[in-house]
Amino acid sequence: MRHSMLRKMLESEDRYFLYRHPETNECHIFIGKYSQWLRTCESPSPKSVCERVNLDLLIEPGEPEPEEIFACEEEQAARDKCATLGREVCGTCVSTLYATEKE
Repeated sequence: MRHSMLRKMLESEDRYFLYRHPETNECHIFIGKYSQWLRTCESPSPKSVCERVNLDLLIEPGEPEPEEIFACEEEQAARDKCATLGREVCGTCVSTLYATEKE
């Protein structure tokens, strides 16, 4: 009983973040984690899902920062929001929201 309760407390779920590249204006998806126990989102991985954008390399003094379009969204909400943006979102990134998981 204790182990299952502890395991549940430590579980985290993927959450999605969308940032607009300051130079190309293309939006890219990044994956972070949501802690059920802490009820908070961790910062996303610095690499986009398509691996073409690295947030750590984009943020330089005096340069425009990537614009956060949304943060800490569940998969379906991320799909819906990306659909409203259409072609502004990287096709490779958005396709991952529709890919089936490998078992």
